[in-house]
Amino acid sequence: MTDTGGLSTKIFYRSAAAQQVRKEGRAEVWAQAVLMVLERRGLEVPDGVRERVLSCRDSEELGVVLDRAWEVTEVTRAQDLFGD
Repeated sequence: MTDTGGLSTKIFYRSAAAQQVRKEGRAEVWAQAVLMVLERRGLEVPDGVRERVLSCRDSEELGVVLDRAWEVTEVTRAQDLFGD
């Protein structure tokens, strides 16, 4: 086996695939934060809303949703958070 000095690892971390993995990881953290805020505020989160939050992969959108999670008084539909 030839030692490449970690070159393949360095290339992977700069690759589009690695960037996508990092982006999805950040979105997952944002989604968990949204749900945590809602739950800590004592708001019931329906399964459909929970699924929509967890399936969102756009960190910027989830940042807006997190702001709304602090403001809503009730969550019955995903539109209550996503505004669509």
